[in-house]
Amino acid sequence: MTMDVLWLCVLGLMLGGWFVLDGFVIGTGMLLRRVAHTPDERRTVMAAVGPYFLAGEVWLVVSAGVLIAAYPDLEKSAFTAFRPVVVVLVCCWVLRSASIWFRARRPEEATQRRWERLLAGASAGFAACWGLVLGNLAQGLPAVSGQVSFGTLFGVLPLLGAVAMVALLALHGAAFTAARTTGEPSRRAAAEARRLALPAAGLLLAAAVAGVPFADGVTSPVVALLLAVAGAGAAFFAGSLSGRGAHGPGFALGALAAPAPLLAVGAGAASALTELAAPADILGPLSSLLLPALAVVLLAQGWVLWLFRRKVDQRSVAFF
Repeated sequence: MTMDVLWLCVLGLMLGGWFVLDGFVIGTGMLLRRVAHTPDERRTVMAAVGPYFLAGEVWLVVSAGVLIAAYPDLEKSAFTAFRPVVVVLVCCWVLRSASIWFRARRPEEATQRRWERLLAGASAGFAACWGLVLGNLAQGLPAVSGQVSFGTLFGVLPLLGAVAMVALLALHGAAFTAARTTGEPSRRAAAEARRLALPAAGLLLAAAVAGVPFADGVTSPVVALLLAVAGAGAAFFAGSLSGRGAHGPGFALGALAAPAPLLAVGAGAASALTELAAPADILGPLSSLLLPALAVVLLAQGWVLWLFRRKVDQRSVAFF
């Protein structure tokens, strides 16, 4: 395996890990007031995501570092071409995080309600922006460095990607909440997961089909289509199993569906993306420095998942 392929795999692993681990935090934020109707129930749901919130964001920060170090030309081209979407994405990220931090800082229910509504909107915007970025990557980076047109940036494929990503992460959050909580929040979350199963799977398939005429940046369309179909199947069965009470398998399948758009675009456009990698004389020393650190991140995340593996209820400690 060449260094450019190795580091593309590392980037895919880190970003895919973020979609799995922070994806259910985003989905839970979107659905918080739908699955938890009282302050105590919302406190329980936030106690469920609390241990994973900051740990999940680490994966996104590490992914940005890997992108800048190993794929500087890709970082420069994508950030320049998709600047409006990237700016909104970062704003939604900040607002999502602020909503989680400040939601419970004051006891007034009206104040908490405002932060929770902001959390839902920012979480949906965060997911939609990621769908727009992936849809535009599938369409291909511009040949000449610069911003793409409005019609291209918000074309059919990016918009389908945005809606599909919102549905997928909402499904992932619902399956997580059903698996991690008890009582009414778990029951409502399972029902939400069941309702989202078909829309999430259908929208991902629609984006994959739309990619056939529009995805000029995908050089291996069969690989991309197969991964999208597999993700759609995982999404459908994740919602179906969660709705029938098989919360653990439902959450596991939701975790497979959440990064499916990223993996489809990354694998389908791999040959084009590797051309934007840093030179081998940079990637070689970088491997000896960063790969051990990435192993530590993986071990730490595994420890967090094991430590907080049990369900939460209204007696559980909550910080957010």
